[in-house]
Amino acid sequence: MAVTVPRGLSRLSRALGWWSRQPILVTQSTAVFPVRTKKRFTPPTYQPKYKSEKEFVEYARKAGLVIPPERLERPIHLACTAGIFDAYVPPEGDARVSSLSKEGLAQRTERLKKNVASQLSIRRIRESEPNFKIKDFPEKAQDIFIEAHLCLN
Repeated sequence: MAVTVPRGLSRLSRALGWWSRQPILVTQSTAVFPVRTKKRFTPPTYQPKYKSEKEFVEYARKAGLVIPPERLERPIHLACTAGIFDAYVPPEGDARVSSLSKEGLAQRTERLKKNVASQLSIRRIRESEPNFKIKDFPEKAQDIFIEAHLCLN
C-alpha cells in the first residue's frame, strides 16, 4: 500500500494543478480566519481633574507645590530697575528724520533693540512673579525704597 515519494508528489502536483486551473472554486472555498495576537494593555482614559492649566496652578499653589519654570535660564538679581524700564528718548534733531535715511534707520533699530530688551526683562520677571503689573510697580518700588531708607536711619 505504500506509495513511493516521487509518485505521491506527482499525484499531489496534479491535484494542485487542477485546483489552480479552477479559480472560481478556489476563491469560493477559501476562508479568512482572524489571527489572535497578544492583547496589549491600554490604560483607561480618565476625565482630567482640572479643566484648565490655570486651575491646576491655583490648586498646586494652595497645596504648597512649586512648579519649576520650563525654561532653563540663569537666575537674575535685580538691584536696579534702570536696565529694565528704559526712559523715553526723544528723536534727535528736529524730529523730522525720515526712517528711510541712514540716521533715521539707525535710530529706529536702536529703539527697537531697547524695546525688545525691555520686553524680555519684563517677561523674565513675570515668570517668577505672575501677578507683576507695570502700572503698580512704581508705587511699590517707592514704598520699598522709603521703608528701606527708614530702616537704615
